[in-house]
Amino acid sequence: MERAEDRYLMLLNGLPDALAYCQVMTDNAGQPVDFILLSVNDAFKEMIGLLQGKVVDCRVTDVLPCIKNLEYNLIETLGKVAFTGERTSFEQYSEQANRWFRITAFSKEQGCFAVIIQDITDYRKAEQALRESETRYRELVENLNEVVYVLDENAQIIYVSPNVEQLSGYTPAELVKRRFTEFVHPEDLTGRMEQFLKVLSGVNEATEYRFITKRGQITWVRTAAKPIVSGGRTIGIQGVLMDITDRKQAEKKILRLGLQDSLTGLHNRYFMQEKIKKLDTDKLQLPVSVIMADLNGLKLINDTCGHSAGDKELQRTARLLKKSCRKKDFIARWGGDEFIILLPQTTLAEAEHVCKRITDNCRKTHVKGVPVSISLGVATKNSINKSLAKALNKAENNMYVQKLAEHYNARKVILNYLRKTLTEKNLGMKIHIERMQALAMKIGQKKGLSAAELDRLHTLIALHNIGRINLPGKIVTQKGVLSAPEKEIMQKQLEFGYRIAQATGVHCYLAEDILAHHEHWDGSGYPWGLKGKEIPLQARVIAIVDAYEVMTRGGAATVSKEEALAELKRCAGTRFDPELVEIFVGVWQEVQEL
Repeated sequence: MERAEDRYLMLLNGLPDALAYCQVMTDNAGQPVDFILLSVNDAFKEMIGLLQGKVVDCRVTDVLPCIKNLEYNLIETLGKVAFTGERTSFEQYSEQANRWFRITAFSKEQGCFAVIIQDITDYRKAEQALRESETRYRELVENLNEVVYVLDENAQIIYVSPNVEQLSGYTPAELVKRRFTEFVHPEDLTGRMEQFLKVLSGVNEATEYRFITKRGQITWVRTAAKPIVSGGRTIGIQGVLMDITDRKQAEKKILRLGLQDSLTGLHNRYFMQEKIKKLDTDKLQLPVSVIMADLNGLKLINDTCGHSAGDKELQRTARLLKKSCRKKDFIARWGGDEFIILLPQTTLAEAEHVCKRITDNCRKTHVKGVPVSISLGVATKNSINKSLAKALNKAENNMYVQKLAEHYNARKVILNYLRKTLTEKNLGMKIHIERMQALAMKIGQKKGLSAAELDRLHTLIALHNIGRINLPGKIVTQKGVLSAPEKEIMQKQLEFGYRIAQATGVHCYLAEDILAHHEHWDGSGYPWGLKGKEIPLQARVIAIVDAYEVMTRGGAATVSKEEALAELKRCAGTRFDPELVEIFVGVWQEVQEL
């Protein structure tokens, strides 16, 4: 028995909540006036600010005098439990302890009761903080310009913020439990459903669509949403809705007013699309001819000389087209490097004559010695039953046929212009290249390169510094050691040269060699840090002949041929390919006269 009681006491004393067993004291009228503490657990004794010293067989009011001052009549309430057997539970704040408690009492013996006291202060604080957070969140949501909404996985509205009424005319109560699809414009429904399904799949998605208001009006809205995930499963989406009607109307107005291409001053694509619609149904304008024009080499100009140069070329082309066409013709920049010309009441023969005039004017228009090159295609609509769009497609196809035929020549002309411009920047460049080519041919022949490989090496040397065309002239021609910033700019020539070779198409096979001719055998070069035979053979040859030529022919850094040869030997295996240096040493006597 004692062991059972010990276990029982151990169990009670191990409880975190305070526990007491009390007997009720009554007055002459049988009303409860106090309690006697018959038994308490350790948690009761340790309740800070409530109990100290001996408590068993003491009156509650002696131990806890604060009970007398409680607004809640604790003695009456608990005494009732002791005599009626009705269980009770309530919460009480103690000013003395500055804590909240939940008090639960029950009785199994007449005149006595057990009471459990739980400290719920932290819970009350958390509950209060949650209420305050909910209040702040609700105020925030209700004062947002955007409408906040929540949909379940079946696209049913389960929450929408009150400001939805201002946007839609509906109150939240009128929208909740209805599917959002009821309020989407039929033409936008597919896109809106696609967005909803994407969000359900875990993708944050935004879209714009037309919302049908309560009065049947159309309001443009933008919605952004994200999934609601619970227990690893998406149960709905939450998002915001913003009225963008004003923005849409402004965009439409700007689009209608913006009939001119800002760069060239010609009509823009929107204008021409509207004009095509009108001409397509106007019998009086038949026949209607279409000319498609494409400026050749614009990408090459942009990549080599910069987009500002490309813009000037587009402006020059626009002026040329206006000069070549008649006043009744409509000219527009169709997009990028393409132009379109509509010629009402114009036969195919007359349109071809306009094309000839454009071609003749191109030949007469030179930019630093390079004629403007435009590919042209023409087609004609002769019947009202024929679509002008088909004529446009035919003209475009004809233009591409011509462009393919002229593609190689146009790029070659521009490349020759670039090489000429580079030579003009540095008058010694032509001689430098010729000497390098002579040295390289000797090495290549000794190495046993084929005729095709020797030709590739010869062409590569002619182009290896083509990227310098985009560098400031004073850096290209400067003699002596460059400063750190100047050196960094100079190194950019490799990237420019690579892009130029790629853009020409004609010499794209040399792009990698151009980019690599400043790599070092030991991997200390740039831009990639290639090592050994990772460096293309042609680039390794250029590295040697370029260094020798600069040392023996360069301005302030000129050294004797013997000293230059010694420097190549010293750097063999670090900067230069040792095998190629050895070959160069073997043919050195032959190149001294160069």
